[in-house]
Amino acid sequence: MPVKILRMPGKRRPEGRGIRGQAGMARAREVGTLWTGGRLSWLEQLCLKSFVDHGQKITLFSYEDVPNLPGGVIRRDAREIADEGALGPQAMADGGALFADYFRIQMIRKCSGMISVDPDVCCHRPMAYDGDYVLGHDLAEGDRVGVSVLGLPVQSPILAELVGIMSDPFAIPPHLDARLRADYEAAKAAGDPVHVSRQPAGVWGQALLSHLVGTHRLKGKVQPVDAFYPLGPSRRRAVLRAPARVEALLTARTTAMPLWAANKREIALRHGGLPPHGSYLAKLVARHGIRPEAAILDDWRGRADDAGLLDHLPEGARIGTLADLGGTAQSLALAAHARDGCRILLVDIDHRGAFAETESPWVAPYLERLAKAGVPVEKVRVIRDAAGLVPCDLVCNLAGFGDVYKVDRLAPFLAACFHPGSLMLMDIRKGSGSYPFLKEFGTCETLGALDDEGEAVSRVLFRPKPTDR
Repeated sequence: MPVKILRMPGKRRPEGRGIRGQAGMARAREVGTLWTGGRLSWLEQLCLKSFVDHGQKITLFSYEDVPNLPGGVIRRDAREIADEGALGPQAMADGGALFADYFRIQMIRKCSGMISVDPDVCCHRPMAYDGDYVLGHDLAEGDRVGVSVLGLPVQSPILAELVGIMSDPFAIPPHLDARLRADYEAAKAAGDPVHVSRQPAGVWGQALLSHLVGTHRLKGKVQPVDAFYPLGPSRRRAVLRAPARVEALLTARTTAMPLWAANKREIALRHGGLPPHGSYLAKLVARHGIRPEAAILDDWRGRADDAGLLDHLPEGARIGTLADLGGTAQSLALAAHARDGCRILLVDIDHRGAFAETESPWVAPYLERLAKAGVPVEKVRVIRDAAGLVPCDLVCNLAGFGDVYKVDRLAPFLAACFHPGSLMLMDIRKGSGSYPFLKEFGTCETLGALDDEGEAVSRVLFRPKPTDR
């Protein structure tokens, strides 16, 4: 059944694409976002406050009260837009990405003229546009359209098609490849249609929007990358570095941009949950009067899935010495000590593979947690120079070299920390060049995979060649 879009009362506005300083009369715009995570961290507080400080009306939709909402932000019940169970329980799994894609379109449909932004989007200057098409490329190459910042006319055919697809959780989206569509059609004909939660991750997100922008011939309305995505996914960690790196990419067109929630993991793991000192994020929190210490990022270090990695080690393997490169394997180290009573070496290094000149923020809480768990102090050493490195039975390189950092900076540790029977657990990002690099040193066995902002990351078990040492 075709979806009927009700016209809002009043005179219809022209669907122009001008912004302030361009042709057309720019108008004030309201911005809306969804939050389902309870208390806000300082990162979300910063993003919301940035809109308020630039005079932009911003509404946060949530299903519960948000106790630490910045002043000036409007809160509305998200049930005005969609019930939290609209797509079934699985829609809220994996961080709720599927439900967020659904909610975004429903919000645009029900709140005429509202611009949808993700809660990690920071305002750089007022978003004053004279038309309801607010679209932007997130890559300089190709036709990919980002969903972190999105506005569509309530009467537009593209919105009607998006709403139509999402009105049926068993719909087969038009952008899927022909073979997959055929499989889904066959399943539907057999009486077992495939629910959207069982379809590819992000099926209602960027890929669908990009496809429909093309079929509805709207490419001319899509703004270039500097409008909303001067820091694309591959550059997202620039906000953790000196401000000049980011500021060099901002232009007169830049109104808002994601600070990328994917950075939260690294901030929690390596920076004590606070903005790195001297970084672009530190500059922003000072500018907007945010107190990060009052809303510290959640501690990602106690994840049970990391402890479970011990089950993937070869049968009978015992760990006498474990080295954690960069402090990202806390729960795994605790599990290994509980099982084997191993020594734990905390290798305090930075993103370049250089030993930290001053103690990194992650070291003290790591030591505190080990102590609270009953690990004897004599079983733990903090390594701050190459002389302290010794051959280890298990090297942990989670969210480190080959994923977050360049893989070739792992080479000195492969030489110093490995004996013929050593093992290494690590994360490898697609396109990082890690597999060709590691092939010279040994073999990799894939244990699992995850999707990180559209990039595939594999967790692998590495075994060195017997002749390495």
